[in-house]
Amino acid sequence: MTNSKDNFLSIVDFLKLAVEFEEDSALFYRKMLTSNLAEPVKALAELLEKQEEAHAKILREYDVGENRAFLQFPPDFKLSMLDQYRDGLSVGELIALAIDREVHAEKMYSNAAASVSGSFKEFIGGLAFFEAEHAEKLRSLRDYY
Repeated sequence: MTNSKDNFLSIVDFLKLAVEFEEDSALFYRKMLTSNLAEPVKALAELLEKQEEAHAKILREYDVGENRAFLQFPPDFKLSMLDQYRDGLSVGELIALAIDREVHAEKMYSNAAASVSGSFKEFIGGLAFFEAEHAEKLRSLRDYY
């Protein structure tokens, strides 16, 4: 598990960790799809898997150019999450884990955006918005399961 023990990461290093996080998130949703899910939950998990893969792709392809800025994170903020998926979790438990993952991603991107300016701030801020939107969609299903 990677964390920001020294509180600073270069943009290049942050992007590498963010790609890993998004790939892990897509894998989480793929695993979630192996569970017996109600159709609305299954449809959302499929959508989120595709969107997390798309996030990984745009992060991988982002050109930092000459930007050599560093990002600062709160002490001990983790830039990854343990894979908490396991067989036998209820739909409600899976949704709760997915919400935790999306909230964590939103905080990760918001913290990064707060540390920089310009186009990278806009780029990362946009990802924070998408992750918050994912969490909200999951919350809308949580009350039913």
